[in-house]
Amino acid sequence: MATPRFALTVRETFAAAHQLVHHEGACQRLHGHTWTVELTVAPSVEVLGHMPKLPKGILIDFAEVKKVLRVVTNRLDHRCLNDVLKGAQLGRGSDVMEIGCPIEHAPTAEVLCLWIAKQIRNGLPASIYVKAVTVYESPDAWCRVNFDAS
Repeated sequence: MATPRFALTVRETFAAAHQLVHHEGACQRLHGHTWTVELTVAPSVEVLGHMPKLPKGILIDFAEVKKVLRVVTNRLDHRCLNDVLKGAQLGRGSDVMEIGCPIEHAPTAEVLCLWIAKQIRNGLPASIYVKAVTVYESPDAWCRVNFDAS
């Protein structure tokens, strides 16, 4: 029988404006969305490969994961994302993602996925990693980034 692979997902919503400075079209103007973020977490490499221990029958409390996500979404709520992301980096050292312009000029769903994942990593126990982040600009338009367990 295959080893079960658990993944937990929580969702938060926030309202924020952004301006895609280098975009040709309506999104070049300042505008807003009611954003939804889904955070999916899973057991880290240390516990993969065998059945993870489930103290009290849970991998991690949904409330704990939601609290970590809420800390990040509260930083974005009712703000201009261009201002929040000013000077931010999406990676570490040579792992910095190149997006072709200053990050504050491109607060897209793609960039938000990476930025949110980076903010959340430090708030999780070592036994849990960020498996995926999904950012919805609307119910019909979203971006999802997936991460390997390594």
